[in-house]
Amino acid sequence: MLARMILRLAFLMFLAAASPTLAAAQDAATERAADEVPLNSDDPYEQLLDLPPSGSLEQESSLSTTPKPLLKQQGFVFSDEVVSTTTTTAALVALTAGIPLHGIGHLWIDDTRTATALMVSEGASILVMGAAALAAYADDGSSSITGIAAPAFQLGFTGFVLTYLLDVIGTLQGSDILMPSNFRHRPGWFGVVSYGFVTSSEASSRHLIRAQAGLDFDVGKVTLETTQNVLLGASQYKAIAGARLLRFRRQSFLTIDAVGDYYRFAESGAFDRLGVEARIGGSLDLGAFFSQFNDVAIGTWLGVGRQYYTFGGGFSTSTDFLSNYSYLNLNLTQKLNMQLGHGSHPTSDVPSLTRLFGVTDLEFMYQTNFGFLRFRTELGDGAAFWLGGDVRF
Repeated sequence: MLARMILRLAFLMFLAAASPTLAAAQDAATERAADEVPLNSDDPYEQLLDLPPSGSLEQESSLSTTPKPLLKQQGFVFSDEVVSTTTTTAALVALTAGIPLHGIGHLWIDDTRTATALMVSEGASILVMGAAALAAYADDGSSSITGIAAPAFQLGFTGFVLTYLLDVIGTLQGSDILMPSNFRHRPGWFGVVSYGFVTSSEASSRHLIRAQAGLDFDVGKVTLETTQNVLLGASQYKAIAGARLLRFRRQSFLTIDAVGDYYRFAESGAFDRLGVEARIGGSLDLGAFFSQFNDVAIGTWLGVGRQYYTFGGGFSTSTDFLSNYSYLNLNLTQKLNMQLGHGSHPTSDVPSLTRLFGVTDLEFMYQTNFGFLRFRTELGDGAAFWLGGDVRF
């Protein structure tokens, strides 16, 4: 009897001594099991992986099998929706408050570097426009400064519009998504045929047919072009030969172009016009400075030229001119490219809106299995609409 009691007492003492060790072992095993249990990554209800520090695996498993609408009713906020809401709000801010203050949309998403660049560019554009407008107003066409003021104002105006668009596009896109590859300026043979409808007080014909052919060999480009006025004896022929210098990215380069054109009008008041022009400019891939705008190109060129007129009876004269053009082009999708431009040129199908405002154009290129479809519109003192096809080899 005494021996049995001694054995029981010894057993109880052993359990008392061993219980802390067993409890620790059990806790360690539980922790290992929690680490080794795979999470249900195929869950259709978009499981929440971000739990509070006190959250357990059981809580996460319960959340992963709860429908997302029910979790929203319970007050849960999903991280992807937070990002989407922030981007949408920033785009709305850029569209509205961004009209006078470019870059505010990027400030909203804490992209201060891009916002600062847009604000500085906007300020420079306003200064150029203001100086050009004051010079043109004070001069009133009495000297050559008026001819310089108009291209300067148009360049400033284009810069103002482009910085606004970049703020809106950048906030809509978000900072973590790259733009689709820009397929402008790709080497190869190309041919374009377009039909144009022009409405303007200075247009000799409303219906035009234009054909282009050329070769883009990466370091340069040669283009031959003809525009025929339907039902009228008027035609234009143009040749452009250019070189791309210092090309360190596909959309970044300097350009030098030589342009020659011949225009013949054979109806009442017939005349011939021969024009020569030299241009210098360049294109910049904004991705070189802002990864968010990779393959988004802005560019400009300035031209100086002379036109020689010959009228019936042997009378001839000549006139000098300045021209300019600035643009923004990017791919909106993998197959759709957009280019927005503004400038002035004496041979434009649509004349400039005023002495200071030039002509604005918008062109879309859509890639198909057979080539590209093009739609282009030009707005100034009138309008022109072009629809055509582009074949490349």
